[in-house]
Amino acid sequence: MNSHAIAERAGLIRHRNYVAQIKKDPELIKQAREMIERAEKSDAETVGLRLWRLVLNEPVQSIIDYMLNEGEVGQLLRSNSPFSILIGQTDTEQRRNTWQIAAQELSIERTSSALHVQLQPTST
Repeated sequence: MNSHAIAERAGLIRHRNYVAQIKKDPELIKQAREMIERAEKSDAETVGLRLWRLVLNEPVQSIIDYMLNEGEVGQLLRSNSPFSILIGQTDTEQRRNTWQIAAQELSIERTSSALHVQLQPTST
């Protein structure tokens, strides 16, 4: 397990938390749109933020699905997320805990996958 994989998983974990907060306060989506508009006006908009502009025009459930997508699109969105700025994880201990949880999740997945392979019946 490498640090890149752990960092990607930690981003997914943070976005799970952001989703929970968005469900409590959907106004966060409006704030994210406004933040992207300000970035666009100041010529600070990135490719990732342009993608977010498109995503944030979708229904709330679609936005959540994009945020939690484990493919390349989800990874790109999480690496440029306005919610990391709006909500974020500023506490060092909280970031450390997220990193540890990410490493544990990946370790469990690897173990589960290895057990699944070992338990497959062999053909005779």
